[in-house]
Parts: sequence; C-alpha cells; structure tokens
Amino acid sequence: MTLISQDNLPLKAAALVPVLAMALLLAGCTNSRPQTEYVESAEKAVRKAEHDGAADYAPLELRVAREKLKEVREAVDAGDGRRASDLAEQCFMDAELASEKARTAAVRERVQQLRDSIKVLNEEIASGEELKDA
Repeated sequence: MTLISQDNLPLKAAALVPVLAMALLLAGCTNSRPQTEYVESAEKAVRKAEHDGAADYAPLELRVAREKLKEVREAVDAGDGRRASDLAEQCFMDAELASEKARTAAVRERVQQLRDSIKVLNEEIASGEELKDA
C-alpha cells in the first residue's frame, strides 16, 4: 500500500500549479517594489518600537533593529533591491520583537504596581480592623 495513489498523482500535481504560480508571482513582485518603501516600512517599525518604550525595556533588540535599518538604507543606496527587501523584513521582525518585549515589560511593571497597591490596601484594612477590636 502506498501513501500516494498513482491514480490521483496528476490531479494533485495540477492542483499545485496555481500555488506555485502565485509564489513565483509574489517573488517577482518583491524586486519591482519601489526601494524607498523598504526604508519607509523599516523606519515605521523602528519608530513604533521606540514609541512602545523599547529604549527602556528592550534596548538590545531596538539597537539591532536600528542597525538593520541602517543596512536597509545602504542596500537601497547601492541599488540592491533584493538585499534591501530581506533586510527590511529582518528589521521589521527585530523592531516587532523590541515592541513586544517593551509592551510586555510595561504590563508586568503595571501589574506589580497594582499588586503593591493591593497589599497596602489590605494592610490598611487589617490595621483598621485591629483598631475596631481594641
């Protein structure tokens, strides 16, 4: 018994043709994209990370994203669209990581502040009950 039926093999291969054609089309579109868009999208991602507080909470990741942004600009200046595209994608991912780490750290910090406030309130309640009992 085989996993792939020999009878359905041509049908399965025919079904892959549109998928492969779309992949090739998208790969071709990557090089035709105006290179300035690579810089703009990378800059936008880095600005978002900065806005999210990455400088405080994810400085290493933000630095890596900024370095990639610099490399994107250099690739665009050199006319290397494929490299610019790849670096812009890497920059976006690095900046997104920095954003997520920053947001996570900010939420954790806020949770700790709330826990501290609850602790203080519980202590005040407990001391108020002690005064009533006295």
